[in-house]
Amino acid sequence: MKDAIIDKFVKEFEAKALKDEAQTEFWYAQYFKMLDIRDCMEGLIKKQSANNTHLEVGKKVRQAIKEIEGVMPENLLSVENIKQIAKK
Repeated sequence: MKDAIIDKFVKEFEAKALKDEAQTEFWYAQYFKMLDIRDCMEGLIKKQSANNTHLEVGKKVRQAIKEIEGVMPENLLSVENIKQIAKK
């Protein structure tokens, strides 16, 4: 969908830039702004994909810990507790 919007804008840009040379600078500015927006959107999509992957891997790791009957990270002893146990 975003590519269709950009393609439509490019076609309008080319048509208007050729007809009205007085506003060519304006249309170039708009065109580059649209390219920046597109690049930003692609970056956000990649970031969201990475976040989703991170969450899925985390879920699988927690599931593996449960399956081998290990201690979940939130139930591990803190450094202070370990030092107290070592003193005894």
